[in-house]
Amino acid sequence: RSLVVAGCRNLSRTEAEYASSHGIVLVPPDAGRLDVNQLVKVMSQMPTPTYLSVDVDVLDPAWMPATGTPEPSGVTWQSLLETLTALSEVCCFAGADLVEFSPTRSHRAADVTAASLLHTIIATVGSNMGRS
Repeated sequence: RSLVVAGCRNLSRTEAEYASSHGIVLVPPDAGRLDVNQLVKVMSQMPTPTYLSVDVDVLDPAWMPATGTPEPSGVTWQSLLETLTALSEVCCFAGADLVEFSPTRSHRAADVTAASLLHTIIATVGSNMGRS
């Protein structure tokens, strides 16, 4: 396994079959939360260092409407922060990014949310980059 997709909540049957046949681990949200224990278990078995890519549409559109593909039933802000903190305790990161943010004039609060998320990624993930 070399790819884990956490928070994805709208896969076609073809996409799910592809993931299954190629060893891609899917960790869907449940009631606005990611299963941190399952994700930590899966990630602790991944090769290191690990690259983290956070797609802002993992968040529920109530938290992050400024994305190209908003999807209902995303995770809460608190769940995402707890997940990032837990991952930073078990993973050695090579780098990280934040993707799919699409700022709009009508959702200025999303700008602050994206900036706060980026700050959190830098503070939690960045604190152990290169750690073995």
